Amino acid sequence: MKEIPRRYWRNLDIPLILVVLGLILLGLVVIYSASASRMLNLNVDPFYYVKRQAVAGCAGIIGLIVVLSIDYRAWRRWTKISYLGTVLVLAVILIAGKVAQGSQRWLSFGGFNLQPSELAKIVMIIALAHLLEKESSIEGRKILYPFFLIGVPM
Repeated sequence: MKEIPRRYWRNLDIPLILVVLGLILLGLVVIYSASASRMLNLNVDPFYYVKRQAVAGCAGIIGLIVVLSIDYRAWRRWTKISYLGTVLVLAVILIAGKVAQGSQRWLSFGGFNLQPSELAKIVMIIALAHLLEKESSIEGRKILYPFFLIGVPM
């Protein structure tokens, strides 16, 4: 097996990972306490929801480690592509989105559901930070750029 270079581990924020892991574990306890008795009454595995959430939590921790291992300056290159991709995915929801509880905001891939608006929040912050970093001063008509940047996905 290939050894992972030290430079990838240098950016990891271990306290952040531990706090997120603790919150995930706390969430699993809360889910179990909220659902176990009902699941037992239905003669179903009382850990059903806990297992599903644990899988999602593991995927989240892996994603967090991957994101933290990348130097934050490297994200600049991907700002425009991620912004345009997010706007495109949000437009796809209008056409092929899954309706849940009266609103159309989910994309389904097999048994996996994705709510792109959650990703859009992060991408909007990165895109706005990129714009504000690039422009030394925002005056005149340029004052509308941040509003346009945020308004398009809405």
